[in-house]
Amino acid sequence: MSSLKASVVLPRSPQIHLALGRIYFSEKEYQKAKDEYKKALKLCNACPELPEIHLELKKMTIAQAIAAGDISTVKDNLAAGIELNPQDPIIGFYYGVFLSTSGDYKEGFKNLNLITNDGEIEKQRKILLSALSEILNFKSSTLNSNNPQSVLLVGTAFWQMGYDNLAISQFEKATKIDPEYRDAWIYLGKAYFQRTGENLNKAKEALEKAAEIDPVYPEIFALLSKTYEKLEKIDKSKKATEKARMLGWME
Repeated sequence: MSSLKASVVLPRSPQIHLALGRIYFSEKEYQKAKDEYKKALKLCNACPELPEIHLELKKMTIAQAIAAGDISTVKDNLAAGIELNPQDPIIGFYYGVFLSTSGDYKEGFKNLNLITNDGEIEKQRKILLSALSEILNFKSSTLNSNNPQSVLLVGTAFWQMGYDNLAISQFEKATKIDPEYRDAWIYLGKAYFQRTGENLNKAKEALEKAAEIDPVYPEIFALLSKTYEKLEKIDKSKKATEKARMLGWME
């Protein structure tokens, strides 16, 4: 019997609503998951699953906060989640993400070693593990949040994981640490371009800064061409395309 069918047959079972919430959570249907967890709480005054329900609610809140780039909310709910179950692999994953945002790469790596039972989170965990492993294999002087290459690596990992807000915050951090770091400006421009809307002007500014730093790097002008086109700056788009081709850029 599926959890959905079971919820109809056994509507007053907290276990069924907990199971349904977990399914919705894995599918990133956070509001539906929250509704199911709340139903489970109402039916579970002192049942054995009560700590699990509270833990699942914390996980959901953390997942939403990470997606929004709300680190303070992540931090607050992580403390409660760890207290409920310090061995939970998904809580460990979120803690690893949090530590990585603050530049605590060694501890972040340690907290990513538990395999999760969530396929999507497993993919994300492996991406971040790979980035942190690369950072930890650098010379010891780079093992801190003040090294722009390390920060950029974490940012690109977040970007691959689908955490755009966290990625942008890391790219911006890298540009502040080293304002002449070309690649940080390029990635910042790419990230803003993908989000379009009001972020197109931010993409343009980042890519123009990259062009100032390295005026012979063809990818910058190829990206600028697309950005200018989106902003309806057709003449600038054509000139950027011409320069990209002149520098050897091939689509």
